Amino acid sequence: MRSKLPLKLILAALFVAAVFPVYSQVTPAARQGSVPIVVGAGFSDFSLDWGPGKRMEGISAWVDWYPNRLPTALQGLGIEAAGHDINYGLPAGFSRMRQDTGEGGLIYAWNHYRNFRPYVR
Repeated sequence: MRSKLPLKLILAALFVAAVFPVYSQVTPAARQGSVPIVVGAGFSDFSLDWGPGKRMEGISAWVDWYPNRLPTALQGLGIEAAGHDINYGLPAGFSRMRQDTGEGGLIYAWNHYRNFRPYVR
């Protein structure tokens, strides 16, 4: 009879401890302190208007900047600059063909979803 009393006491203490709410983390585990700049590059494949099978290739690059200190209503607003250089894979007979494009303006990214991030340029 003596050996069962400590077992019942331990089970009662575990049951009472399981009922109390537990707050496991008070401070964030990590903090992102990086520069709010996104840099990217890509490949351009351009179809010429005059003639089938005539294509040119090129490169594209862009930079997006999202300032940290904006009011809550403007979070996600940023500035974008992009450039395209279509200068490679020239078709025969088009030795001086080239297209360079530069763009810039506002960008808005909506960070509401975890794995899906729609944006407007």
